[in-house]
Amino acid sequence: MDRVLGKLADEQVNAPGQTSVDVLKTISNLRLSGFRIQVLLMPHIAEPSDGKMDEIEKKIAEEDPGHPSMFCVTRKHAE
Repeated sequence: MDRVLGKLADEQVNAPGQTSVDVLKTISNLRLSGFRIQVLLMPHIAEPSDGKMDEIEKKIAEEDPGHPSMFCVTRKHAE
């Protein structure tokens, strides 16, 4: 995903106008969101303890209040 977004960003660098700036901002936000998911989700997947997973899920929810996270599923919810 990042490679495709990088290619799109490269195409926008020399393009004139506000649309190009808006596209670059959107690309930056998408890249940051992808990195946030990687940083927050990996420890959640690797965590064997339900209690610690719940703590990680709480942190994920605090990072983006009001947005239900599709990544917040503990084993007890999945069973």
